[in-house]
Amino acid sequence: MDFKNIALREINWDEVETVTRAGERGSSEWKEVLFNGMRTAVAEISPNYRSADCCSKGHILYCIQGELTIEFNDGRKVKLLPGRSLIHGEGEPHIAITGNPGAKIFVVD
Repeated sequence: MDFKNIALREINWDEVETVTRAGERGSSEWKEVLFNGMRTAVAEISPNYRSADCCSKGHILYCIQGELTIEFNDGRKVKLLPGRSLIHGEGEPHIAITGNPGAKIFVVD
């Protein structure tokens, strides 16, 4: 991520279009803003969700509410609870899983 050439920008998340993505189980609703090759997003993930696909992108995640578990292909699991973050680099394949309740997260990647 390169923050050198980012102009001041305010985001009103209520005005950002919602995109729904189906998981293997459940679904997630994403509000995404893209700039300078980076994505900033707020996602609401349904209860009992499991990603449909494995992701190898690096992320900065912040859990706003609920619980989200990131399960890496090498067996590591990280549970995010409200107020907690996870930062990991590219090339670490993983999936996202929620129980009941789902989760609301803030993402930068």
